[in-house]
Amino acid sequence: MSIGDRIKEERERLGYSQEAFANAGGVSKRSQIMYEQNKTEVGAGYFSKIVEIGVDIQYILTGKKLMLINCKKTELSI
Repeated sequence: MSIGDRIKEERERLGYSQEAFANAGGVSKRSQIMYEQNKTEVGAGYFSKIVEIGVDIQYILTGKKLMLINCKKTELSI
């Protein structure tokens, strides 16, 4: 599976249209389509924006899903 395939999978998992996801990433819908089709390289700025809407960047880049541990907010030391 390619990076473009995983971008599309994450977009669909989060319930975004291509246009809405592109807006979240600060790119045009055309760029989003090109990313998903592996016709254009994705820049770091795009990734830094889509992580803010819950995208698993580790999964997109490596194919390995981020493992989250269930814990209460009060247990976190932030």
